[in-house]
Amino acid sequence: MNDSIRLGRIRGIPIGVNWSVFLLAAFFVASLSLAVFPRWVLESSLQDRLLAAAGSTLLLLLSILGHELGHALVAKRRGITVDGITIWIMGGVARLTSQPATPGAEFWIAAAGPLTNIVLAGVLGGIAFAINDASGATLAFAAITWAAAVNALLGVSNLFPASPLDGGRILTAILWRRSGDAEGARITSARVGFVVGVASVLAIPLIWWFTDALSSFMAAVSLATALLVLRGAVAEIASAVIRRRLATTSTAQLMVQHPPTVAAHLTVQDFLRFADQDPSISGFPVTRWGGEPIGYVDADAARSMTPEARSWTTLDEVMTPAPFVTRAWETESVSTVLDRLPADVEGVVVIHEPRDGRPIGTFTNRQVNPLFARPDPWGYRQ
Repeated sequence: MNDSIRLGRIRGIPIGVNWSVFLLAAFFVASLSLAVFPRWVLESSLQDRLLAAAGSTLLLLLSILGHELGHALVAKRRGITVDGITIWIMGGVARLTSQPATPGAEFWIAAAGPLTNIVLAGVLGGIAFAINDASGATLAFAAITWAAAVNALLGVSNLFPASPLDGGRILTAILWRRSGDAEGARITSARVGFVVGVASVLAIPLIWWFTDALSSFMAAVSLATALLVLRGAVAEIASAVIRRRLATTSTAQLMVQHPPTVAAHLTVQDFLRFADQDPSISGFPVTRWGGEPIGYVDADAARSMTPEARSWTTLDEVMTPAPFVTRAWETESVSTVLDRLPADVEGVVVIHEPRDGRPIGTFTNRQVNPLFARPDPWGYRQ
């Protein structure tokens, strides 16, 4: 969710709002001032109700920000970088750069958001009680009571044990601690979210159609929320499956063993004719006079050159020199290698045998890309 307006930073965390927040604010100001507050405070002017509704809406947005700040600040204390927080019409998003490293970190990062709302509900409830005790049922009392109730709802509803809700991540932490399998735990809790999302998407229209339990607006909001949970659960399942593949696949399983060498004086055009004979290989050692590799070349990267450039460019001009190529041990997982690979670097990874350090294979994006194939919504077939 992209920011439309940057508001600044809190504890070094960029804070922004999406344009859809203005729709959310307009709706709550209108509904509170015209429908809710007139029932609570009978003798009040529209102007006063609008001011109270604007205050309640501001408290709502600050509560959403507080929820996401709870996640973000605990994540920072656990060593996870936070790219920023964005508030939008369906709530807020704290963008973390990596997954928690331990079940404890997963638990407390997830729990921090709902706990923040529960604390805010208690504080606002106490303020509302004091106002009511001093002045009776005023618009200030109504506005703060509403904000307290919304915080309680945000805190409790987010504890439901289904990803992508915070309760689902708490469930992930519990399953992870018991099984030791982080991604397996994430898949399980996301599957719970998938089931809850599908059931809600099917049930809400039926409840709205056959009963008076939901107004048209509440049915629409509930359905949108259910679809959001369903979409988030599917995305969580896919991400966890892909991370598990990367973590459980070793470079030895992925690499092309002992790829043939190519001469440094070859033009890219001649090299590609040779490379096309075996499409399974994309990372080639480059040698001069049959000696040790002086560099490595990626056939897929070479294909991005224009036909004219291919005809006169030689491999020693486009190869990655051997001292600068990314290297890995055959016992390492693919995820470990990718984590230390610079984000702006593409090309050949050279695999070495741990005992004597000799190079025994290569892999490139061509070998890695199948691991990123999206699974089905339940996390099985590709």
